[in-house]
Amino acid sequence: MRYSTFLWHVDQHLPNGLDEQVLTWSLHEGKNEVVALDNDTWSIVTVVILNLCIRGALKATTILNGLVYPSWKAAFHSIQKGEQTSDALLQTVNRLFHDLVLLEEGAGDLTSLPFDLRDIQALQTSRREIYTKSHFPYLCANVPLLVAMENTNTLSSETRAELARIRNQLCEDVAFRCAVFRNLDVVRNAFGRWNEISEDETLGDRAVEALKVVFCDVDRSE
Repeated sequence: MRYSTFLWHVDQHLPNGLDEQVLTWSLHEGKNEVVALDNDTWSIVTVVILNLCIRGALKATTILNGLVYPSWKAAFHSIQKGEQTSDALLQTVNRLFHDLVLLEEGAGDLTSLPFDLRDIQALQTSRREIYTKSHFPYLCANVPLLVAMENTNTLSSETRAELARIRNQLCEDVAFRCAVFRNLDVVRNAFGRWNEISEDETLGDRAVEALKVVFCDVDRSE
């Protein structure tokens, strides 16, 4: 918490703040560094990231585009190649995604911090940009990736369950659904490229089921 406060003061003294620099770093030299972080380090980094987002020093879209989405994509490509992927990194970015995009008052088990109402309201404000025309396509394009990863045996059952949980929560989220109906072409393009993701017909059926969740309530009690 003290470190995030220190960085917030640094942000306040920079002409353009920290946000753009953090995004540039995470998309270039930072990619290799974050993979090497262990659980203890991630617990610190997560607190710093979320507090800087709450204080407005970092944008939610910066963390999603610079850390979460690339980590999902890298994990998926590793799975395709039969390589080992980091469950610790995936679980961390999953929690970050949950807190930045889905966290509401009365938060559940996935939260990384004990948020108060003011913190949640700050995050809700920061996530509005996620659903703009310039950022929503990136979010939507990752939903099929989540479907593919949650249906692989390469990852631990805990990680796969977490991926499925956040995907279902996202697809049932009111803000996400509103953005879907405002951007139907974006959704069609994201799921229409399924053959580029996997040739597994079974996974294709799962993708269709996921799409149904986006557009209407379905019975998943079976």
